[in-house]
Amino acid sequence: MIAGGLDPRSADYLRFELDQLREHTGLPELGGKRRSKPVIVRMVPTPVPGDLYELNFKAAYARAAKARPHSHYDVWIDYPDDSGRTLFARMEDVPMETVRFGLGSLPTFLQFR
Repeated sequence: MIAGGLDPRSADYLRFELDQLREHTGLPELGGKRRSKPVIVRMVPTPVPGDLYELNFKAAYARAAKARPHSHYDVWIDYPDDSGRTLFARMEDVPMETVRFGLGSLPTFLQFR
């Protein structure tokens, strides 16, 4: 909140903590998630024609949620060159679809780590 907003993951944690007060407040459940270490989801981009790469976030989320439901997920993506660099995103910040991108124009939700 000091930084000017509440990201979705922090909001989930706050809703969980507020849910613990329901007995005292009489308010309905907000449905947050208990704070825990995020599950790491590794991805490798698939090359597609036109010097582009593709990431299927919907499929990655489905696999992660099946293995570890009710968690938050951090996505680590091997950058598709020989640099050894890695891209990072929080799963809740990515679109639940297949995304195509070029190495010179990364989507805004991906960050180098």
